[in-house]
Amino acid sequence: MMQDRITHEQSDRGILANFSIPIPQMYQFLQRAERLYRVDAPFHNSIHATDVLHTMDKLFCFNDLQSMFSDLEVFSTLFACIIHDIDHPAVTNQYLINTRPTAADCWKYKTHSSRYAAAEVRFLKGTVVICSEDNELAILYNDKSVLENHHLYIGFDLLHSEPQVDITKHFTTMQRQLFRKIVISLVLATDMSKHMTLLADLKTMVESQRASGFNEIKLDTLAVRIQILECLVHAADLSNPTKPLNIYRQWVERITEELFQQGDREREAGLEISPMCDRHTSCVPSSQ
Repeated sequence: MMQDRITHEQSDRGILANFSIPIPQMYQFLQRAERLYRVDAPFHNSIHATDVLHTMDKLFCFNDLQSMFSDLEVFSTLFACIIHDIDHPAVTNQYLINTRPTAADCWKYKTHSSRYAAAEVRFLKGTVVICSEDNELAILYNDKSVLENHHLYIGFDLLHSEPQVDITKHFTTMQRQLFRKIVISLVLATDMSKHMTLLADLKTMVESQRASGFNEIKLDTLAVRIQILECLVHAADLSNPTKPLNIYRQWVERITEELFQQGDREREAGLEISPMCDRHTSCVPSSQ
């Protein structure tokens, strides 16, 4: 599924060839990435990642937007879409912060080197069981964009796990540094707590360019191009309402069930139930 989405389109545009990435190697990477998405996460699974990837590709096609960016910037953006929710535990950042272990709980520190084991998630009554390693993520990332930092770790670690899946192995040192810089910026920008800041910064940038006499946004610096790409990936991540109604309804059902499952865990643990997570009181239409 994910394999077909990127290999056909980027192969046709020559991007894979430009970076000496054989299609079979790209397939191997995508298959490994897809397996690291948790299959029983109702919303944050490989289907969502593929949808974001497809939407981002269509945004690049709109008015030939892709031509305004370098091949490396385009490739980095699509890579960010692929990994932006990899190994998502189907709970929010705030849940992980609220349930992080205390010092007394952490009688021994578990390193982050066994994150792949956490991807082999256990299930109970059809809901995702949060592993102890998941609850330690907030400690590891100091409560800052916990999930987004985790997705970045898993995504980059996958690249270096085996030579046959390192699709960046022919990059120059400079290309590798820029690739990492762009991917980190774009994935961190998917943190919903940054939504209003992202919009405010975009408005400021547009108004600044208009004040300078430009009728269109000038993508003449790397910082501006990354800022626009952050907004585009964020838009693709939130694009469910733009899809045909029958598809949109399926996404609503998926995210609602995922939130309700989190609320069930919060209720069972005696925690305050997060907004939109109480299946007994939440009104789905008003949440849209």
